[in-house]
Amino acid sequence: MSEILVNTIKKADGTGSITVPADTGTVLTTASSLSSVPGAVTEVDMWRPSTDYTGGATDLTANWERVDDSEFSLIGTGMTESSGIFTFPQTGKYKVDFHLAMSLNGSCRGLFGRIFLTTDNSTYFSKSFGRAYISRVNTNVTHTSLFTSYIFDVTNTTTHKVKFNYLPDDGETGVTIRGGTSQNSTFVTFIRLGDT
Repeated sequence: MSEILVNTIKKADGTGSITVPADTGTVLTTASSLSSVPGAVTEVDMWRPSTDYTGGATDLTANWERVDDSEFSLIGTGMTESSGIFTFPQTGKYKVDFHLAMSLNGSCRGLFGRIFLTTDNSTYFSKSFGRAYISRVNTNVTHTSLFTSYIFDVTNTTTHKVKFNYLPDDGETGVTIRGGTSQNSTFVTFIRLGDT
């Protein structure tokens, strides 16, 4: 395998260049050094509820934690969360993923996991949903999961926020939303894809 050694990298828009550190192994490893490189991913974050939820339709508002496994590494500043409302660290286009793991000792026609967005820090709209189905075939608990995703153009970090919601379509109140602190069951991922 060959190597290419450079001292500077010219910006694509012609506004200047980036000086590359002389010592190897530290080239463009921080979000601050990547922020001026076109196309660089400068924010990656992942959160999960640390405990189970049980009940009917609800926003997932409590017990969120950033994934803290030794194998996970945050890129950038990361999201902030308050009562299930997630605030973005900087403007940009973000890929928001929602994986919802559920179980039920019973049957339910349909279960929805929804991503809600606001652009005025007040009114939330469902913009993406996944659907799953649980049917009890014996007396044991049945498990299912769903996934949904959305690309959110965050033009203002004060007004553009996101939250996550669970909804059974037949009023079922006994579904357990799976959480945990040692591995991901229900979780959300945020990746900044580029500038707004």
